[in-house]
Amino acid sequence: MPLIDTLCYYGVRHDTLAARPPELAQAAAYADQYNVERMFFAAPEAETDTVGGNARLAEAIKNDARFHGWLTLSVHQPDVSLELARTYLARSKWIGARFVQNSEADAVDVAGGHTGLNGLRRYI
Repeated sequence: MPLIDTLCYYGVRHDTLAARPPELAQAAAYADQYNVERMFFAAPEAETDTVGGNARLAEAIKNDARFHGWLTLSVHQPDVSLELARTYLARSKWIGARFVQNSEADAVDVAGGHTGLNGLRRYI
């Protein structure tokens, strides 16, 4: 029975010391070896560069049908986040949105989080 849900990070995470550039060929080899049907990627880079990080992830996952993306959004940029949701969540390669909370200032119960969550209801 194949695995169907694997969360991966495309890019260097802030809490690691890894500095190698991501290689999707390695992810594809892993998927082949373990018979993984779908791999879901999030872009740590999008935590600091919301537009660019998600765009680079979109480019990276577009050529393998097994690869899908989690859209990383920011409570500090609700208008940008909703525009990104409109752009990406309408595509079948994207399965959902995530907000990263590193401190209380990043909590989804702040004004920008309310705006983002209410706007995301259109894409559920």
